[in-house]
Order: sequence, then structure tokens, then C-alpha cells
Amino acid sequence: MNLIDKNSLIQDIYNDNPKDIMLYISQYPELKIKSSEEKIEWYPIIFRPLSLEEKEMFKNEEYYIESVLPDDGEEVLISYKNAIFTDRFDADYNNFETLEIIECQAWASFPKPYKKIN
Repeated sequence: MNLIDKNSLIQDIYNDNPKDIMLYISQYPELKIKSSEEKIEWYPIIFRPLSLEEKEMFKNEEYYIESVLPDDGEEVLISYKNAIFTDRFDADYNNFETLEIIECQAWASFPKPYKKIN
């Protein structure tokens, strides 16, 4: 039985034809490829009507936001209808600078930049 260095084999395949590497890897699930992929954690934006007491305290408000919100000035990803946008959160107004928070479904922080893992 001959042992094969999987990293050398993958590098050889990549050098011969870079498009074949993903096909090759998909055929051998036991090969573990390190990845720097980071999952994006979405925070749903949840609203509820104000109670009678809250309506007296916050006369200009129509709803209460029960969600975790971004930090003031943080640029975030926004899920809006069937698209994703970037926007900046303004804590003074509990709103985004461009999109109305009431129309947004969820927000997420930007993922960290790509970092090659050896």
C-alpha cells in the first residue's frame, strides 16, 4: 500500500486544472479542508405595540423594538424585502440612516475579512 500526501495531491490537481479541485474534494468527503468562512449571525428585528403606560411616556413612538440593536454608528448588513443592503445605525433615533427600521427584517454585523489558513 502506498501512502499519498493529500496536500501534495490536492496541490498537483490544482496546478493541472484549478477547476477540477472542487470536484475532486467533493468526491472525497474524508478530506478536511480548512476554511476561514465565518457564518453570519442575523438578528431579527422584532416590534410590539406600546402599552398604555408606554404610550404616555413615549408620545411620538408607535412601537417598541424588542431586538438586539447594532452599536451607534455601526455599519451593518440589512435584510430588506428580498435583498441585502448596507446601512449605518443611528442610536439617537433607533433607526438606520437610509432604510426605515420598521421595514427591515433583520440585521447582521459584517463578517471578518478573509484570512488564509495554512
